[in-house]
Amino acid sequence: MIAAYSPDARGRSERAFATHQARLPKELALAGITDMTAANRYLAEVYRPAFNRELAHPAQEEGSAFVPFLGGNLDEVLCAQYERTVGKDNGVPFERWVLPIPADPCRSLPIGTATPT
Repeated sequence: MIAAYSPDARGRSERAFATHQARLPKELALAGITDMTAANRYLAEVYRPAFNRELAHPAQEEGSAFVPFLGGNLDEVLCAQYERTVGKDNGVPFERWVLPIPADPCRSLPIGTATPT
C-alpha cells in the first residue's frame, strides 16, 4: 500500500495527469471533437473505458484501510488537533493515555512517525 500523502503516491498521480494531458487532446482531435458535450460523451464512452482496460490493475489484496466510525459527537471529537509520535509499541501517547493503533494489513504506519491525534 502506498499512502496517499507519500511522495510515491503524488508522483503516481502527477504521471497520470501528464498522461491524460498528453493523450486526451490528441485523441479528441483525431475523433474530430470540437465541443464540450461531444468531449464529455467521448470521455465516458470511449476514453475512460479504454484507459482503464489498458492500465487498471486489481488490488493485490482484499480489505479496506478505513476504520469505522463508532459514533459520538463529531463537534467534540474533531475540535482540537495535537501532533504526537507513534511509539515503539505502535501506540500514540496522549496526556496520561497511550492510544493503540491496531494492526491492519491494509494500513501501515511506521513506528516513530509523527501523527495528528
